[in-house]
Amino acid sequence: MNLPRYSLDNRKVIFFFLAILLVGGIVIAALGAVNDVAMSISSAMNELVAVNPALTRRQLLRSGMNIGRDMVGTMTNTLILALVGSSLVLMIYLSSLEPSFSQLMSGTFFSVEMVQAIASSVGVILAVPLSALIGAFLFAKHKK
Repeated sequence: MNLPRYSLDNRKVIFFFLAILLVGGIVIAALGAVNDVAMSISSAMNELVAVNPALTRRQLLRSGMNIGRDMVGTMTNTLILALVGSSLVLMIYLSSLEPSFSQLMSGTFFSVEMVQAIASSVGVILAVPLSALIGAFLFAKHKK
């Protein structure tokens, strides 16, 4: 049987590509929630300008931040519950192996899930002021 041999350099390249795939998966997991928050804030700000075209940029920014503040808590909870729900089968399997607490916490599964939850939450939190600021600038600029 003729198996391919991997040198140390090839293993480093493979590890590098796996790390890129891991980061890509984390980013993709966060993008849905960030997109949802940004579109909801933008849509609400657009509606505010349509109802009251006399709003200043400052008033529009304040309204966008208030709308976003209400969304952050619920969206963060939704993200964490979705991540837990998607990994529930694997958590049940891991618990059937009866690992010790230190083995479970030092494993890659737990750390990847935590990084995903934190990255998604940070993305949602950062999307609020950015969306409100951009929306206030764009929507107030187009009013006559």
